[in-house]
Amino acid sequence: MNQSGASEGAAMSWIVRALLFISGVITSWFVSVEASNYIVYQLVIAVFLITLCAVALVYLPVFLRRLRA
Repeated sequence: MNQSGASEGAAMSWIVRALLFISGVITSWFVSVEASNYIVYQLVIAVFLITLCAVALVYLPVFLRRLRA
């Protein structure tokens, strides 16, 4: 693997860590950290955040184009 492949993996790792951190904070608002199913709720919120980011990336150019017109 070349140097650029290693840096891309590190960037993806930071994005995943940030999403899991944010989902952990949001989950802790609603579920106790000591709950046995806390990780499941955190995973659900993380998947929701990933979906929200993907939708934003898809529709943001369309929205910006409509604002300019």
